[in-house]
Amino acid sequence: MSVPEQTQASAGMGLIGRPVPAAGSPDKVSGAAAYVGDLRIPRMLHAKVLRSGVPHARIVEIDVSKALRLPGVKAVITGKDLPDILWGEIVKDQRTLPTAKIRFAGEDLAAVAAVDEATALDALELIRVEVEELPPVLGIEEAMAEGAPLVHELDARGKPCADFRGTKEATSCSAISPISVS
Repeated sequence: MSVPEQTQASAGMGLIGRPVPAAGSPDKVSGAAAYVGDLRIPRMLHAKVLRSGVPHARIVEIDVSKALRLPGVKAVITGKDLPDILWGEIVKDQRTLPTAKIRFAGEDLAAVAAVDEATALDALELIRVEVEELPPVLGIEEAMAEGAPLVHELDARGKPCADFRGTKEATSCSAISPISVS
């Protein structure tokens, strides 16, 4: 069968060239569709994450003691509660939750699990984070400038960074480190 004959044969099926409604469309546009966030199961816990409000800082202390005492809170974790495993899509240079340094505004610092969302949010308010703010690195040119603060002191292999900014030997410590955006 030639191409024009196939097109004519397909046209007889009634689908080619005609709009076909997507499955579930009426439920989605009416608000009746159920999503994962709509699920409620017995004894389900609700999680919330405390995020950094500063782009670059040394973590002095994260005190979760008051949050743990709040009725309805089942768990609170920080980076000190997790194994020291690095991850990352290209360079494995990130911890699930930091233990020593904040590298961007909005970085996760602690997580809470509680019996309901309101309790989890209240627990976040009780977590005290003490930091020593460091100068932020807000752009590539700023990151490459002589004397600019290093976002990462160790390279992807865990070795101390050499400062080769502006040279062909630039390392993941400076030239392609994550940058903070305000």
